[in-house]
Amino acid sequence: MEVASFLSDKASTISVVEKEAVPFQEALGPQVGGVAMKMLQGRGVKFYMKSQVSELRGEDGKVSPGRPRPRPLSERAARVLRDTGVGIPGGRAGPQLAAASSQVAEAILDSGKKLPADVVVVGIGVSPASEFLKGSPFALDSRGAVLVDLLMKTNVSRVFAAGDVAAFPVTLLGGERIGIYHWQVAQAHGHVAALSMLKKQSPLHTVPFFWTVLLGSSIRYAGCGKGFTETVVKGSLEEQKFVIFYIKDGYVTAVASLKCDPMVVMVAEALYAGKVISKEEAEGSWTAWLEMSQTESK
Repeated sequence: MEVASFLSDKASTISVVEKEAVPFQEALGPQVGGVAMKMLQGRGVKFYMKSQVSELRGEDGKVSPGRPRPRPLSERAARVLRDTGVGIPGGRAGPQLAAASSQVAEAILDSGKKLPADVVVVGIGVSPASEFLKGSPFALDSRGAVLVDLLMKTNVSRVFAAGDVAAFPVTLLGGERIGIYHWQVAQAHGHVAALSMLKKQSPLHTVPFFWTVLLGSSIRYAGCGKGFTETVVKGSLEEQKFVIFYIKDGYVTAVASLKCDPMVVMVAEALYAGKVISKEEAEGSWTAWLEMSQTESK
């Protein structure tokens, strides 16, 4: 979406193919995703939703796949892993792909529709690079993320994990352990892990925060809305100026905004200070409790 936004006044045509009903549906929900789609549609971007690319073709036929090229581990990393009982055949990690040998010319959707293409940008998502840990003593979740506690400790003594590879307890979700893939969270993980290694234990205390920019406007998000069941909207989705609260079990677990800065930052600070925000507070005179929270945290 960010690439489509940037190129919307530069490329002759832009097509976005998405398997969900709207962009950002899993991360931001259908309401914010729908607004983002309308923003780009207004700039001529075409969307093909609930679709997937089944094939890329080059000018001379199919685009050639890249050749697997092993990526070696550093000697130090390999030694640490072996010391914890993880076997690394040949000291190598996962494969990298060499560049394809044929220029792409078109993308073919699962519906059979053909889209002309000079450049294809693929957002493949994130998955933990932990294949080499399967069958090892390390506890992993169903996605392969390394399970850690609030001190970034794994179940293996004196071994810590942090960043995208780690599934950690999220306070806003009642301690459910999940992965959150953003540098702000990884930075907090690294800080806690370093202190734990130095025996200066300081449990993780952070509110996830990220943003993106579409057509010069910033969409901001704080918290963790995983599993939300309803939302409270302040402002107008139609006018593309709003704050939206994500509700689970009657309480706010996340907030997003467009053109309403610095509301998300203020709510994030309230959540960080331990404020529990009910659905009723989000629906009611919400500026009153927010201003009170800001005063109490000073």
